[in-house]
Amino acid sequence: MTELRRAMPILARCEGVWDGLHQHFSASGKRIDQHRVRNVGRFTDDPEFPWLETSTSFWDDGRSRHIEYRCTHRDGRLWFDNEWAVGWCREIEADARATALLIYWQWKAPDAWLGRPTRDLHIYQWLQISPDGQRRNGVVQWLDDGRLVLRSLVDVTLLTRDWRSNETLVPTREDR
Repeated sequence: MTELRRAMPILARCEGVWDGLHQHFSASGKRIDQHRVRNVGRFTDDPEFPWLETSTSFWDDGRSRHIEYRCTHRDGRLWFDNEWAVGWCREIEADARATALLIYWQWKAPDAWLGRPTRDLHIYQWLQISPDGQRRNGVVQWLDDGRLVLRSLVDVTLLTRDWRSNETLVPTREDR
């Protein structure tokens, strides 16, 4: 855990419980979906998976989705492979402000996510943590066979860094 904190200091600033909104837009810029989100980032004592990120989405119509990203650390990146997606996260060394992460993933069932067949769906997310560490904002580009099909905005605010003492803020199976 300490090694990963040293190796990825921007990621370390993402530890905690975050709450906010994800908005999804068509390639032409029309908003097609939005949902509330609760992200929990934490270091673990598991040497194989030293970082765990959970993302729970809540829609106004009662739907919800919970995804866990158990991450390994190698080659300067976090790597994840779960039932939904495979990919990596890295810090952007060229960012002199030390606030940016780049995340890449491929959905394992992209047709179900977009509601239509896809050929080669790749997703890139630029995530920026504010200098005071209280906000994370990002843009996600969804590319199918190199063509933009969806763009998402991520806006979350830190509720607490101490996720352990605030178990009521960590989504449970009942919240899903």
